[in-house]
Amino acid sequence: MKTGFIEVAVEHVQVLNAVRSKLPFLVTTADDAKDFVKEEIRLRYRCLDLRRQQMNHNILLRHKVVKLIRRYLEDVHGFVEIETPVLSRSTPEGARDYLVPSRVQ
Repeated sequence: MKTGFIEVAVEHVQVLNAVRSKLPFLVTTADDAKDFVKEEIRLRYRCLDLRRQQMNHNILLRHKVVKLIRRYLEDVHGFVEIETPVLSRSTPEGARDYLVPSRVQ
């Protein structure tokens, strides 16, 4: 639509996965969820916490800042970003992680 809004007329709805138990905290549009819920619970259920409006705003702000920094470094200083893979290997018991050297001298 010219206004930017989307109108949807639903003919059929299929619930793929119903919530059978109570959620650990409410996912609301208001930012009052963090006041009532301990941080440990919010971090444990991070997928729910990221749906809050404040967390969505934080993610978009971080994206815009990183994009601005990269654009500045590329345009002004000719910066080229190169990703170097980090190879790691865990022990069978999972007790330790080792970095695998990428070049043998």
